[in-house]
Amino acid sequence: MKNILLFICDSLRADYLTPEITPNLWKLKEDWWSFHQCISGNSCTELSLPVMISGSRKYDPADSIMADLKELGYSSTLLHSNPKVHQFREGWDEVIDFHKETAKQKKKIRRLLRKYTTKAILSRITEFANLEDQKDHLPYSRAFEKLDYLEGNKPTSPSFQWVHLMDPHLPYYPIGSKLSHEDLIYINSRHVDAVHKRIEPGSDEVSTWLRLYEAEITEMDQYMGEYLKKVDLEKTTVLITSDHGEEFGEHGEYSHPGDKFVPELVHIPLIILGEVNGSTDTMFSHYSLRKLICRIAMDGFGG
Repeated sequence: MKNILLFICDSLRADYLTPEITPNLWKLKEDWWSFHQCISGNSCTELSLPVMISGSRKYDPADSIMADLKELGYSSTLLHSNPKVHQFREGWDEVIDFHKETAKQKKKIRRLLRKYTTKAILSRITEFANLEDQKDHLPYSRAFEKLDYLEGNKPTSPSFQWVHLMDPHLPYYPIGSKLSHEDLIYINSRHVDAVHKRIEPGSDEVSTWLRLYEAEITEMDQYMGEYLKKVDLEKTTVLITSDHGEEFGEHGEYSHPGDKFVPELVHIPLIILGEVNGSTDTMFSHYSLRKLICRIAMDGFGG
């Protein structure tokens, strides 16, 4: 049986999966399988994850994708750095919470940056004055930290790994940004104020937020592209999706309020690598993700 590796790119909208913004994921989508009309189960993490894991609005560890796969001989691992994801930790064989490993991560950041980024970006990091300060304002670990962990810790086969990436999620501190760290702190605080309806942002502010959101996605795409080159797709099936999208005032709100079923919040990517090539415009709901993963584990995915 093949290993199954599921990437959740938190807050990634389907319309931001483009050749310009995500060249690596776009090429993989073209080379393998893509659901063009994938719909998340809800519009925020705490409401969408039960749908993804259990196929219903209620999370039940005993009635879950992990339980299904365990019967087939799979081990299960949850890797994340989000407290809202951690509430779904029951039922997994192993949970790696990067949010609790901050001190260890800080020691590794320079080594990882040299490994995954260009000299220009590394130089820009130095200008940020202090990586410790940036980490204090960034409440999650970056994609390359989780990907480095995956590369150095091979699971026992067959395995199911859920890797929750937070890079496209507010707040936005893209490594390659030309803005100062102080500017980014201010911009993100304004964005949070808009989320909580304490301010009404202007169009220029919203445009800045969109550019930073796009930059975070592009950097995540770079890290994922480099990592996925090393994955043996003969032995591992990779799925890439999101738990929900992101709103930038299109319907009067910002971020991702729950139970709001608009395209910006529920139309998300779903790509499958290592199975067949093709795509479909048929709507696919995350309510069926559990069944899809079981199908891949038992018989493979035939499109």
